[in-house]
Amino acid sequence: MGNKSIILRWCLTTILLFTSCKSYYNETIEWMDGLEPGVGIGIVQKNQPVFIGIDWQNPDSLEGQIRYKIIKIKGNRDILKMEHYLVFEKGKYIGHETHK
Repeated sequence: MGNKSIILRWCLTTILLFTSCKSYYNETIEWMDGLEPGVGIGIVQKNQPVFIGIDWQNPDSLEGQIRYKIIKIKGNRDILKMEHYLVFEKGKYIGHETHK
């Protein structure tokens, strides 16, 4: 009976820890939506939340636009594994892209 109790406690603790870790996915989307079009890249970098990791060193370029991939969202449990990009044109923020 003692081993079953220990295993049950361990399982419940693991489930509790997993479900109690905060996901900042929605906060990331809200932050991206709240960025003002036309703001400079330096301001965006300066105001980047600590729960987001952005690959500032390896931008993508596409049709005159520069895209920076969000490579980490703290606590993210997105089962679709969506990719998020911040999009700039001439050094100014123009929006974000999200796709699979």
